[in-house]
Amino acid sequence: MLEARLAVPGRESKRQLDDIGALLDICIQSFAFDCVQDHAPKYAQAATTAVTPNATQQREGLRYADYYLSYARFSGGSPEVVAKILDGGAWSHENASNADLYIRRQLLAADILISQGRPLEAGRRLDKVLSLTASLTNPQADPFVVARALSESIARLLAIGDADRAYGIHAATHEMITRSLPPLSVEAARFKLIEAQLLEQRGDLQAAGRAADAAFVTLRQIELDPRARDGMLSDATILVAVACAARQQGECARKALAAHPSSALYAQSGRVPASPQEVLYLAARALGAAVEGKDDPVAAQALSAPVAFAADPDTRRRIEVYRVAGAALASPAGRAR
Repeated sequence: MLEARLAVPGRESKRQLDDIGALLDICIQSFAFDCVQDHAPKYAQAATTAVTPNATQQREGLRYADYYLSYARFSGGSPEVVAKILDGGAWSHENASNADLYIRRQLLAADILISQGRPLEAGRRLDKVLSLTASLTNPQADPFVVARALSESIARLLAIGDADRAYGIHAATHEMITRSLPPLSVEAARFKLIEAQLLEQRGDLQAAGRAADAAFVTLRQIELDPRARDGMLSDATILVAVACAARQQGECARKALAAHPSSALYAQSGRVPASPQEVLYLAARALGAAVEGKDDPVAAQALSAPVAFAADPDTRRRIEVYRVAGAALASPAGRAR
């Protein structure tokens, strides 16, 4: 519907701007990066011509444009392009009175810094988000904004290794977050995945499995970009399988992994892992087989050599740990295991 309206010629510039912004928000929430890269320049162009009531609103329109353009560069740019995003002038003049945009920009800045291996600086961006959410005089005015900010902050705290702080925020706010996010939404599914990852790290595998199950059920019911769905389903099924394996329920793990997007790729031997998600799938599959007292020759063969796909050094080191462990678990009982 939005795309159809955008195609109508001669529309008033402010309405066109609002519709492009609404479409971009849907694209970002759905992790539809091609859509963001396509429409962010259109928003920037519309923002320069839209008639606004005053200079303040015009500045905010340009700040939104910079956010969408920055997101597009981050999601599709080379490391060299990403490294220069925060050098733009708009990043030195933020407006905390527009809480939603301020939070979005700080979370994007944190993502950029995490991707560059700068966790301390990313943490300072998250401090700004959490400080703002704590200082809102009337958070009930838009509980969705606060809930999403808290959920995404927890995810990024996990990413920079601050699991204790992430757990403290989760313990204090998880009921409010769950209550404030629409049940059948990408944000609700994502929060349950974040919750499952956090609880797994804390060793509460039973609760992690329940959260992952909830994410899986939600993902099956909502519209989502296929690549984003596959990524989130990958995470959910692996978390469910690990929780099953921890309870020594190999059949449960096997059934969970049957819904993994990579399962059909490994029906027989011969494939080499092409992504971190495939390595994690194979490692979880090997774990489930080991719990049942079985080996998994397909997983053993696929994990037998270091991965060949491109990955940053931190990801490569982490994936190598899973690859080696998975290869051992998938092998017949003996010295290899």
